[in-house]
Amino acid sequence: MGGDMKKCQECGAKCCKYVTIPLVPPEDDDDFDNFKWIVCHQGVSIFFDESGWNVMVETPCRYLKSDNSCGIYKNRPGVCRHYTYEDCANGSDEFEFEIWFKSPEEIETYQKQLNLKKKSKKESKKKSKKKKNKEMN
Repeated sequence: MGGDMKKCQECGAKCCKYVTIPLVPPEDDDDFDNFKWIVCHQGVSIFFDESGWNVMVETPCRYLKSDNSCGIYKNRPGVCRHYTYEDCANGSDEFEFEIWFKSPEEIETYQKQLNLKKKSKKESKKKSKKKKNKEMN
C-alpha cells in the first residue's frame, strides 16, 4: 500500500465520498429557483468558493473499501492520481466554503439579501438623480 493511500485511510477518505460539478453563476430568480430544486435532493448541496459555483453530491466512490482504502488504487482515475495529500482536508468534518446551501430556505434567504442590496443600490441612484435634478433647477 502506498504512503498516500495510508494517509487517506487515516483521514477517512473524505474526498472519495463526494463529487462536485461546476455550475453557471446564478443571474436571476429562475437560476435561484433551479438551485432550490437541486438542493431539495438528499445529499446534494451547492457551494461557492475560489473556483466558483459548484454542486456537491455526497456519495461514496464505488471502489472505496470499508477500511477507506481504494479498491482500484493502481488503476484509479486521473483526478484521483492528481489529488495530493496536500490538497486534502485531512479528515476535517466540515468544508470551508464562502457560501454553502444545504436547503432551499438557505437559498431563499441569500436571494432576499441580494435583492435587498440591489434595491438599496437602485434607491441610492434614484435619490442621487433627484438631488442632481433639484440642484440644476
